Amino acid sequence: MNSNKFAAYACLLSAVIFAVVGIFADHSLTLDMHVHDTYFVISLPHTLTAVKLIFLLGWICYYFLPSFFPFKTLTWIQVVITLLMSLVIVGNTLWARRFIDLISVEGFELNNRYMIWAFLGLMSGLLLFIGHFVIGTLLCLFRRFNSPSFNSPL
Repeated sequence: MNSNKFAAYACLLSAVIFAVVGIFADHSLTLDMHVHDTYFVISLPHTLTAVKLIFLLGWICYYFLPSFFPFKTLTWIQVVITLLMSLVIVGNTLWARRFIDLISVEGFELNNRYMIWAFLGLMSGLLLFIGHFVIGTLLCLFRRFNSPSFNSPL
């Protein structure tokens, strides 16, 4: 099986897993983050929907546009980073109150630090995805414009 097809199925499986978690999770849970002067409160369904959409986008791109992602190692690095950071974000939303005392300032700051690093990791995975897509697009265009059929007269 092509590595990009396998990555596509990994993304699809991740989206299905997050959809199932969204069905059975407590919808009163929230993701709380404090960044500079702004306090963000995001409900769990919105967090899970964002993660599902990220993985569905990955599935669509890896399944239908495999030639735009030429580097298999980069593909897997992106999939693994995105999956791990998504698991940290959703897992922290689901179980942080059980293990971290969010009432105390120290507990909230620790939880906030975890969430900020997880979001930065998720954004780095998505930037890696976009960069890989741009490089693959440029390589496809370069191959297309340098092919003998493109340069032949009509």
